[in-house]
Order: sequence, then structure tokens, then C-alpha cells
Amino acid sequence: MRSVKVSILVLLSAVLLLPGAALAQSAPGQPVLAPATASPASPPGTQAGQTYVYEEKEYNDYIAFYYGVNFGGALFEESPFEAFDTNNPKALGVAVGFWGNGMLSGELDFCYSPEFFGPKDEVSDNNLMSVTASFVINPTIRFGSQRIRPYVLVGGGLMRTRIADFKILGKDVKNQGVVDVGGGVQYYFHPRIGVRGDLRYFMGVGGKDDDDGWGFFEDWNYYRGTIGIAFTF
Repeated sequence: MRSVKVSILVLLSAVLLLPGAALAQSAPGQPVLAPATASPASPPGTQAGQTYVYEEKEYNDYIAFYYGVNFGGALFEESPFEAFDTNNPKALGVAVGFWGNGMLSGELDFCYSPEFFGPKDEVSDNNLMSVTASFVINPTIRFGSQRIRPYVLVGGGLMRTRIADFKILGKDVKNQGVVDVGGGVQYYFHPRIGVRGDLRYFMGVGGKDDDDGWGFFEDWNYYRGTIGIAFTF
């Protein structure tokens, strides 16, 4: 019985002394390690403790909606409807630009001009539509978060004109090529919103001499001035 008691005392002593022996074997002053916790990954090249500022993406491509007038040129000064008050027919359109970060880019433009040749009650129902693709040179001037982008462009496309009363003379619609050249400026007061002013010269090309009503027009050229609002994407 005495031997059992001795064995129990020896076992208890071993249990009590083992933690102390383990601590004694640790290096003096060694810190106790805490469980590892996950930390957010830093971007490549960022040193420990350094704050990384993420740059906001710069949007350069855009869609612009514009309003303006057509004026000048042979279509208004030397046309068979010169006596009529054309009153600078309005121009409504949309342009889509693919500018990128460089100075070279492109733009697609669609414009519709109702009553282009004169009032409907004098000339009959009439209009002009044009679709052009232009090559654009456009540097960027920055003022903090604001941007100014002046540009010049040259391009070409298709022009479609219609005068309803010409139907009795042969055909009321004329399709031909068109060349455009011009320039303007876009000012972005917000990363996604800007305003723009644009002036272009258009010249119809490739149209054959017509024996119908369209033969009254010798030269196809005019100017278009517009203002609009642009949204980047």
C-alpha cells in the first residue's frame, strides 16, 4: 500500500514539474508567438508600412451629343433656293470617339439636318444626313483632375440629301461621298463629363451631273458649327 502511495506522489510531482522544465529550456527573453493572422496583400513593390494610393482609371473614349447650325458655302449662297430664308438650318447629331492616351485617334459622326434647303412650306419636305469617319490629332492639357483636349481632324463618308418635290423631276434623294475637315476643343470638368465646341467644313464629292432636279446644284459645300456634351467611357 505504501508503494502505491509513493508511485502516486512521484506521478503528481512529474506533472507539476514538466511545464517548468519546458519554460526553463526556452531562450531567455524569447517572446511568446501569437497565432498568425491574415493581412491584406500589398501591391508589388510596396514596402512594409508604406501606404499605397490606387490611381483612378482615366476614361478617354467618349460619346457626344451635339446641336448646332449649318451655314455658308455654295449650298446656301449659290443654290436655287438662295431666295428662300434658310435661317441657318439646325444640325442634330452624335459623335463617338476612340481617343486613348495618345495624340492620334478616330471619331465616328452622324448628323441629321431637317429643312436643310429651306422651310418645308416653301421647299417641301427636305433634309440632309451625313455619316463620317475622321482621323483626329488631339493633345491633352491637364489642370489637376480637369482636362482640355483641343483637336483637328480630317475624314470622309457618305451624305444623303432629300427634297420631296424633286420626285416629279426624277428622284427626290441624292447619295454621294463627302469629305470633312475641321477642329474644336473638349473640356472635361469631371472625369466622366465634359463639354465641346466643334467647327467643320463639308464638301460633297463623287456626285455625277444629274439631269433631274439635283442638277441645279453645281457645288456641294457648307460649314457646320456645333456645341455639345460628352460622356467618357
